[in-house]
Formats: sequence, structure tokens, C-alpha cells
Amino acid sequence: AGGAYLADGADHRVLYFSSPAGGAAAARVLGQTSFSANGINLTDGRGLVSPFGMALDRRTVPARLYAVDPGNNRVLGWRNADDFQNGQAAEIVLGQTDLSSRLSPDAGFNIPIDVAVDGAGSVYVSYIGSKNVAVYQPAFESSVRTPSRVITLPGGAPNVDVPNGIAVDGAGNLFVSTPAGNRVLQFGPGANGAVQPVRVFGQPDLNTFGANTGGAGARSLSFPLAVAADSAGSLYVADTRNNRV
Repeated sequence: AGGAYLADGADHRVLYFSSPAGGAAAARVLGQTSFSANGINLTDGRGLVSPFGMALDRRTVPARLYAVDPGNNRVLGWRNADDFQNGQAAEIVLGQTDLSSRLSPDAGFNIPIDVAVDGAGSVYVSYIGSKNVAVYQPAFESSVRTPSRVITLPGGAPNVDVPNGIAVDGAGNLFVSTPAGNRVLQFGPGANGAVQPVRVFGQPDLNTFGANTGGAGARSLSFPLAVAADSAGSLYVADTRNNRV
């Protein structure tokens, strides 16, 4: 509907702006009961602890909203991204067995950091604690809350390929930023139907990890965090330590 969403991690909330114009005040808040509150761990699926990534599923009207709640090892989902009450409880949860469970990682998946939705409504969640990306069936259309697929990053040197930002483009390509590896990996189908890296951005090959390899330039990256893909298939990377996109 043209609104904008902001994950305010320090205040444990997600803000919704009905008008994204400069200087506009937020219209509604999730994770807190009011704009003046900034505590953690409200009950019944209402609370957030340092929310980070968010994603909209625009296949439906209204769109659905997913917000990553890393402090509680979960992703929360709201059916109506534009019309909700302040502090409204989420309707679904991924990464936990129910909305009242908050701290125990589910099936070894822990510390989610980002979320993306593909054209079929499948939900992708990057876990920095588990060092993988889990794929969930369309959450509002399925009762299954366990991953249908797990994408493991290639590894390399210890702690190099810890996933952070993720994005899925219109063709279903998955992009994963790995800040410590100073690169973005593109995943596609491999042998026997396995999902594997098919392209790397920021490095000349899959065996190179250094910051600004070959010198800072149009092909280099240094600690990339967020990624986004548009409908035309272009990829955008927040190249953090080079202070650029």
C-alpha cells in the first residue's frame, strides 16, 4: 500500500509508516504496546528482542509481514501488514513450537538474522548460529512449521561463511551475504537436485575470502551485510566497510 517498515532493534520494535515521506511519524508499532515503550519479551507472541530482518509477502492483499526476532530464536508473522493494532500478537511463528516459546532453539536452528519470501510464498530464514538457511513452506497456507529444506553454506575457513542478509529474486535465485567472507553467494540447483553456490560476488572464486581482494573497486566487497533483489533481477548489496551500496 506504499507504506514503509523499519526494524528498530535497540527499542525492540517494528515501526510502520503509512507515509514514507521524510520526517513522517510512525503510524503503528509491533513488539510494543505503545510508541513510548521499549521493553523486551511481552507475552503471547507480542514481544520482540532486537528485531533485524523483515520481509513482505505481496502475493496477497493485504500483504503479510514477517519479522525476525533473533533474541527469541524465532520469526513472527502477521497476516495483515498494513492494518494492525499497536502491540498486536503475531499469528504464526517459525523456529519455535508455539508463540509462547521464546528461548529454546527448535531442531538446532538458532539466532535467525534475516528473512525473505519467494514468488510461491516460501519463507527463507538465515541463521547465524546454525550457519545455514532454512526454507519453510508458505507459512500462512501450511500447518508445517519445520523447514522443508536446509541450505548449507560451503564452509571454507572457520566461520567464513556465516550467513547474514538474504534475498530471492523473481526467478527464484537465492542470494546470501557472508560478511566475514566478504562476499555474496548465489545459490541454484546442482547435482541430484541439491542447492549449491553457482556464483560469487565480491571475490574471484569460491576459495577466496579477503576484504577488497585485488583492491577496492567495482568487483570488491568488504563485510557486506544486507542484500536485496528487484523484479528486474538486479542485486543490491550493502557494502558496509566500503561505505557504499
